[in-house]
Amino acid sequence: MDINDILDYLNLSGAGSVQQPFSGLDVSNTDDGALILRAIDLEPRHIDELSRQASLSITRVTAAFALLELKVQVLQVGRMNYIRLREAAAEGHSSIA
Repeated sequence: MDINDILDYLNLSGAGSVQQPFSGLDVSNTDDGALILRAIDLEPRHIDELSRQASLSITRVTAAFALLELKVQVLQVGRMNYIRLREAAAEGHSSIA
């Protein structure tokens, strides 16, 4: 028995393989983040509402939120509701790092 047998048994045989990134998602697009930051404030807003207001697909909004969370500009406060952090609100949409 070797590691491959264990991975097969656990149905994880592809766990070590490198996956290609999803080609339809451009996470380098900062315009999406700017649109989101204009649509969000200190009151919790659901991601679907923000998607509609910014006229962006949910995929693009999710990617933008991931980057904005890494930049500490927004915070998920539960059940896909987000708020803009005070520091980001005070500084426009520049990053805090």
